[in-house]
Amino acid sequence: MMFNKFWKAVVASVTFFASSLAAATPVTFVPPNDPTGRVYSTHSNDGYWSGRGIGFTVITQEGISSIGIYQDLTNVDLHWGLYVIDTLGDGYAKTGTVASGSANVTTNGLAWIDFQFPEFYMTERWNYLIEFSFDGLSNQNFLYTNRNVTWDQGVYRGLEGMQGQGFSNNYALPAIRVNGAGSTTDVPEPASLALLGAGVLALGLRRRRRPS
Repeated sequence: MMFNKFWKAVVASVTFFASSLAAATPVTFVPPNDPTGRVYSTHSNDGYWSGRGIGFTVITQEGISSIGIYQDLTNVDLHWGLYVIDTLGDGYAKTGTVASGSANVTTNGLAWIDFQFPEFYMTERWNYLIEFSFDGLSNQNFLYTNRNVTWDQGVYRGLEGMQGQGFSNNYALPAIRVNGAGSTTDVPEPASLALLGAGVLALGLRRRRRPS
């Protein structure tokens, strides 16, 4: 009886372990040379008419299901998109659209504005761009000043702010976050789970044989 209770607890723990690793993990892109950022301008467009965003390369097949921006808007049509691009330099070209759309947005001060889409796994070593744009004026524009210095953050490499059609001459970038399921290697393989189960079973048998 004790063994049965123990084994049921182990199965529940293993199931939770796997599902926890597969759960979404939010990531906010923060340049190390300006970790706090600031309100850059008020009642201004500040270049969003031409598009502002961030480019990067992923080093694993990383899952993503939403993108977000930290902004203060009132009755503004905010356009968003996740794109495949050919390079992280100036004069890049969008070679594919993963997800895009627009919405009329009103926030109560600075707030995260997130857009969800069906989960997509980005291809290892490909270049991607997250972009936001709007006409008119925002109440406040929050930006980081990364001084045109790229950085790495987890599986995201070569992170750099974008404005218009270029990266190299842009010194500021918006606060952007992504939500995803992690890489395809984050969830244990069936063989790994079997090995884990065998080890736990042996532990259970030892407990069963122990004199009472």
